[in-house]
Amino acid sequence: MDLPHGPEAGGEARRNLRTALAERGLPEHVVDDVLIVAGELVVNAVDHGRPGVLGTIRMAWGFTSRHVVLRVVDAGTGPAFVEPEHEEASTRGRGLMMVDVICDDWAVDRGDSTVVTACIQR
Repeated sequence: MDLPHGPEAGGEARRNLRTALAERGLPEHVVDDVLIVAGELVVNAVDHGRPGVLGTIRMAWGFTSRHVVLRVVDAGTGPAFVEPEHEEASTRGRGLMMVDVICDDWAVDRGDSTVVTACIQR
């Protein structure tokens, strides 16, 4: 799914993903976890990445026997990855910590673009 590289991307991603996951009959707590992770990864792609030639970022999802697998791609190469952490008084910076807790596994791959893959247990 192509998403606009702008503030509306997170909401659009969550709406479309909720519909797709509901069609699969996944438990609500799994759907909630997937939406949290998807929203965070998409917003990070908008905040820290670059749009592709069409002005978009891309989100894809699929299913294994045990996981919902999300992939978010933007055209940027991004800064060097830093372990998730935050300042106690900061109002931002906790998103990747949530992703780390929710996901069984997740990874960032950089080349000509940034690809973040996350696996959430079904």
